Amino acid sequence: MTVVERRARDLQWDFYDRQTGVAKQRAMDRLIIVNQVEALVEGGMTKSAAVAALASLGDASAASIWTWLSAVSGISRHDRLAYLVPRFKGGGCPASIESSVLDRLAAEYFRPERPSWAECVRRVKTSADERGIVLPHARTLWRRLSVIYDVPTRALHRGEQLPAWLLRRLPANDR
Repeated sequence: MTVVERRARDLQWDFYDRQTGVAKQRAMDRLIIVNQVEALVEGGMTKSAAVAALASLGDASAASIWTWLSAVSGISRHDRLAYLVPRFKGGGCPASIESSVLDRLAAEYFRPERPSWAECVRRVKTSADERGIVLPHARTLWRRLSVIYDVPTRALHRGEQLPAWLLRRLPANDR
């Protein structure tokens, strides 16, 4: 093992040591699945068939299993756990979004024509670019709008059918 490889390995284990118990358990669950794939391959099954068989059990999708296999490709067996710890992205601090942008986005989304979310974001992004405002990801905008407008409010504003669970909770309004 070269100095660079040893340093990379040590960094992985340092990262692993700083994780919560939940993240370490997820890494262990991933390692178990990776080991199951390898056991099935050693038993004569193809790797694709082994991944498909384990994905059909419902613990993880085939895409996730392939991602984990590629993450530990070329890594020694006793170091794999550190390489399978989830590495979630995001800074952990809320993105700053101008209230005028959120107002414009809500006005676009709640128009009577009921445009798609992607179309609304595109329109707002165009106007924000003209004013020099940088927008966060569309999913972040959706989450922020969802905080302001709950599900029933969004459904009413868009003229959509209210969810059945909400209709059951509303009192009868017979007059």
